[in-house]
Amino acid sequence: MTTSSPQRRPHTLLLKFAYGALFVVALPGLLAIWSWRLDNLGAIVSPINVTPFLALAGLLAGASLMLAGMHALWVFGKGLPMNAFPPKHLVERSVFRLFPHPIYVGFCLCVFSYFALVESRAGFWIAGPVAIGAIIALVFGYEGPELRQRLGEPRVHPLFSLPDEGDARLSLLKRVALIVLAWGPWAVAYSLLSGLPTPASAEELRFSFEWGLPRPAYWLWIYSLAYPFAALAPLVFRDGREARLTIQGIWTASAVGFLWMLLFPCKATLLLPVDGSHDWLVVANRTLDAEWLACPSFHSAWALTAAGIYGRNSRVLRIPSFILAVLIAASCIGTGSHALIDVLAGVPLAALALNFQKIANTLVETSQNIANSWKAWRTGQFRIISHATWTAASAFAGTLIVLGLVGSDRVWPLLVVIVSGVSGALGFGWLVEGKQLSRPFGYFGFLLGAMAALAIIWIFRPEEAVALAAAIAVAAPITQALGRGRCLVQGCCHGRHGQGPWTIRVRAPQSRIVCVAGMDDTPVYATQLIAAILNLAITGILLIAWRTHAAALFVGGFYLVLTALARFAEEGWRGEPQTPHKYGLSIYQWICVALVLTGIGISMLASPPVPGAVGLSTISIVTAAGVALVLSFAMSVDWPDSNLPLSRLAPPLAARQSRL
Repeated sequence: MTTSSPQRRPHTLLLKFAYGALFVVALPGLLAIWSWRLDNLGAIVSPINVTPFLALAGLLAGASLMLAGMHALWVFGKGLPMNAFPPKHLVERSVFRLFPHPIYVGFCLCVFSYFALVESRAGFWIAGPVAIGAIIALVFGYEGPELRQRLGEPRVHPLFSLPDEGDARLSLLKRVALIVLAWGPWAVAYSLLSGLPTPASAEELRFSFEWGLPRPAYWLWIYSLAYPFAALAPLVFRDGREARLTIQGIWTASAVGFLWMLLFPCKATLLLPVDGSHDWLVVANRTLDAEWLACPSFHSAWALTAAGIYGRNSRVLRIPSFILAVLIAASCIGTGSHALIDVLAGVPLAALALNFQKIANTLVETSQNIANSWKAWRTGQFRIISHATWTAASAFAGTLIVLGLVGSDRVWPLLVVIVSGVSGALGFGWLVEGKQLSRPFGYFGFLLGAMAALAIIWIFRPEEAVALAAAIAVAAPITQALGRGRCLVQGCCHGRHGQGPWTIRVRAPQSRIVCVAGMDDTPVYATQLIAAILNLAITGILLIAWRTHAAALFVGGFYLVLTALARFAEEGWRGEPQTPHKYGLSIYQWICVALVLTGIGISMLASPPVPGAVGLSTISIVTAAGVALVLSFAMSVDWPDSNLPLSRLAPPLAARQSRL
């Protein structure tokens, strides 16, 4: 890296050294300290199903991959693996021909392998996945867009990457790599989870008649055909577009299936075929299996998915592959591996994998319709905006979830937190967007206001405060997901100009996309939809933590970590012109960095476990309805004819016409 003058060289070298130390020393050290503390608190009791030999091999492979990637950036890119001091040239040689981000892949291998070697359960099951999430957030939220803007689109697609939609032909080597891409993440996750003990709350799913069904040994052969039948399906992909969309569907179906298993654990007791002559085949099938990894049945889901892939690409294979998939699904019951409910639950997963594009298109189209649905009704000086229904639904659901988890006797502390949060949201939005007539609300302001109120409550009633904080953390992402409907109508939190299937066009005159950003009928990323999907996933993860009676402050801190990573990534698609930027990141991304560190710190504090869900009462429902009504008035009713500060939620039409 050259400098403008010799006098600046020592200063630049010092910055490079400090930046490198941050990622090479400080961040790995933070992960190690975090996992050590959580291990001491007993946050995770799940064992690690990785042998020392495999962990050592992973550590060596990961380190080799990292060093090879760094060497390639130094030699071919003429730079360092640092976002602040990036290489001058795009590197598409060496290990970058294998992976788009080989250094990150190697780092993740090292992280998991290290935690497996030192037997850190919290490191393996919490810090490791968070490290992956942080890398994904960095790539999507900053590194990917910045790299394309500075060096252009890549000319060569790495072997282990999703093909471009324009690839008309796929080489045999690429098809083999697609097998790893499609099924590798699922296989690794399934094999690791298979080493966990059956949850105590898991209930048997078989109906009484299923126990007496015959289990002849020949079903084992049909059951075993599922592995080659599904694994080889990527070999018949027609082109890059189909491969890309189907593999994305498989990943999504895998995530949904695992979340469901962890959130609602059930089991189908593994039964043995009557004929004991095929014991070796039973051992081969059951080595990396567990009776609680039952519903939904991935065995039937992937068999049906493979049949769909074969059928789409070959008329000759359409009927035979469907028949084989049905037989494999039946063999799940015939071998005593699954219950009938498991097999039927696998059908929606297959439908999700095969129809990922249609489902995504439907969601985007629905989002576009919502974004163009801005309406208002006048009653005297007041104007009721149509996003009031979304505001009410969000507030009602969030309040109800919190009170359902901790009980209606905590109504008043919760109301204090809500008032403080809304006040913080209004103040933060006003500071960021300037002192305009419009009435902005900022999510981070709500978060800071709510945390301040909880801190005050903690001084007087610590146990009540931490339980309430954990419940609010669980309710917050579902509240945000519903609240994104308001954002779509209002036009706030919108995306930047973009192309592709995840974009919408907005023409509603009062939408902020049109009247503030001036992007009338311009394709913009549907960031509100993306945020809603991410928040639903966070909800599932936090509900799992609540169900397993995790420590209250761990739940609260973990929410801050997850929501900050999701928001950091989302900012890579956002395009609000009023958002300030500093050193290449938006102000919200810098806040996300602070929230991740804060969340890690909070999660390391000792606290009692979350209580069992209390359930709903009349008081809870009435309180939730009242909160919904008040917040709808605050966030969806304005005075358009007034010139007072905070009087309007949308500028008048004349302002838009003058802007255009």
